[in-house]
Amino acid sequence: MRSPEARLQRIEKSIPPPSGSPVIIGKVPNVIDFVTLPEFLGRPRIYPGQATVLKVIFLADELFTDFDHSRLAAWGAGQIGGLEVNGQYGVPSDLHERIAVNKAAGRHWFREVAFAGGRRGGKGYIGSLAVAYIIWQYLATGDPQEHFGIAPGRPLTVSTWAQSKDQARDVFWRDLVAVIQEAFCFRPFVAEKRADRMLLWSPAQLAQPLASRSSPAIEIVARESTESAARGYASPVQVHDEVAHAVATGSARSAEDIHEATSPAQAQFGSEAFTYMPSSPREQTGRFFEIHQLGLARNADGSPAHPEILSLQFPSWELYEDWERWEEIPLYPRGQVSAPIRRAVISESDPDVQRVRLINPETFRVEFLANWAETQIPFLDRVVVMAIRDVYEGRHLEIRLSGERKHRYFGHGDLSLTIDNTALMIVHPEVFDDPGRPHIFIDYAEHWSPSDFHSGHIDLTTIETITKQRLHDFSSIERLTFDSYQSAGMIDRLKEYAQGRGMHTHIGEFSPNRQKAREIAETTKVALYERRIHAPDYPLLVDELLYLQDLGDRVDHPSTGPVITNDLVTCLFAVVAAITEATQDPGARFSSLTLRSMRWPITASDQRVFDTLGGGSRGRLGSEGGQRRETPRDQRRRRLR
Repeated sequence: MRSPEARLQRIEKSIPPPSGSPVIIGKVPNVIDFVTLPEFLGRPRIYPGQATVLKVIFLADELFTDFDHSRLAAWGAGQIGGLEVNGQYGVPSDLHERIAVNKAAGRHWFREVAFAGGRRGGKGYIGSLAVAYIIWQYLATGDPQEHFGIAPGRPLTVSTWAQSKDQARDVFWRDLVAVIQEAFCFRPFVAEKRADRMLLWSPAQLAQPLASRSSPAIEIVARESTESAARGYASPVQVHDEVAHAVATGSARSAEDIHEATSPAQAQFGSEAFTYMPSSPREQTGRFFEIHQLGLARNADGSPAHPEILSLQFPSWELYEDWERWEEIPLYPRGQVSAPIRRAVISESDPDVQRVRLINPETFRVEFLANWAETQIPFLDRVVVMAIRDVYEGRHLEIRLSGERKHRYFGHGDLSLTIDNTALMIVHPEVFDDPGRPHIFIDYAEHWSPSDFHSGHIDLTTIETITKQRLHDFSSIERLTFDSYQSAGMIDRLKEYAQGRGMHTHIGEFSPNRQKAREIAETTKVALYERRIHAPDYPLLVDELLYLQDLGDRVDHPSTGPVITNDLVTCLFAVVAAITEATQDPGARFSSLTLRSMRWPITASDQRVFDTLGGGSRGRLGSEGGQRRETPRDQRRRRLR
């Protein structure tokens, strides 16, 4: 129990000093002491994983415990190309090197933190603690304006940005203001709290009579993401809340616009500027994803390309793991432990989390696992796409360079010269349970990029030579089609090649209109969801399927991001359309999907269709009443009866 004297001393310390008396901050503590000790933020309850992340942000590797080293090793394991490698997440694998580079440069924290975290994962709370610590270090200079060379009376602005003013005020700004308002150490400095801003005096101002003070030294402001609001301030700290979801709507600007507009406001603060970007991830495009990738990039020699950027990525529950061990995990070497922790804020086993996992796996993957979505409006579910590589009834599929006569093959080529790839695909169907819903096996797939050729554009002569070889190797190929681009001459020459070798292959153009292309995409989607498309391991095909966007009137690839092609997908759509048509009833063979430029030679399959239709005509055509005309053979049979 505290003595009366101790309680009296604490009450005295809580009373702001009178005007004109100096306030001495003293030495700045380490980040863990600042957060937990009662004379500072007074928040002794902190999860071990949260303490680890705070130490990382502030380069405090001297505070790392055995728990921190173990956790960071797990978070960074195997992460060479990114944080999402074989399901990995966490921190860059070369984190210790990045910390050393920043400390050698005289920094006290990472210049920019891109925190991709799942819902309720604590990214906002950690950011509030971090920004409060940085503001305290500004105050510790005594006179921040003089320290940074800013005119007296011009406040330092800590800006928290969001898509709307309400969001900016009600989420991160509110949490940050609560942390500061409830902290014992900040009490003397709080000048005023308004609906959307908090004002803080500096120690130098508190040493002056109230009447002679200029505007408070620091303002913490909630701002809507408009371009006009982003200019004209001296702003060493910028917080872009849920930046992955900031898109341009009306007066609100996109994340790219605001980030570009606010960067000059931080220029004069050098290594003491700080940008914090907490957000659940979205698609692999936009400023948040770009910065996150910069924080992982390396130079040719393996050194960090942008060591000042810290990229973090955690599922919702990761930073709460090991909460039940709070009594045995010190917050720093030979230091105190957390105050008692009763439970995790969120766990993977929570019923609400599991419900989302079952109902909408893609939402679960993005919102809770904090994985990047391939596109904002995906056409296909990731689980469905990845299933095309699964082993089917013990069959391990590999790229084949020749066919078997027992199969009917269908192929399509998507041509380009300088911008897109060129692709060629050959498949065969196998009927199992339902003749109208065959399984489709991809035997051969290949693509070529303009960069593969010395000239910088695709050599269609080379593609034609390769295609002729595939025609020879898949001698029972029934149909081979191409899109309309640059294909007319190649189609004619391939026809001559096939005819000269006695091959019964239809070779022609396949260019469906937009409406029909959408129908074909839906047909392929159904086949994928029914697990009827099987493919060897071809990474680009998988990526193109994952990144397909549903744009309403059409399905197309994104215009920006890591995958901006769909040439292999176009081939898949075309062969699915051909097989669908070939397995329908005979009359459907001449539907609007029928291939154009399909003249001689006629395949045996087509001949059977013609015979069927011809026989049907002889049977149906006759009298105007629809009666079948009696033939001489019928007359003989009737007389014999």
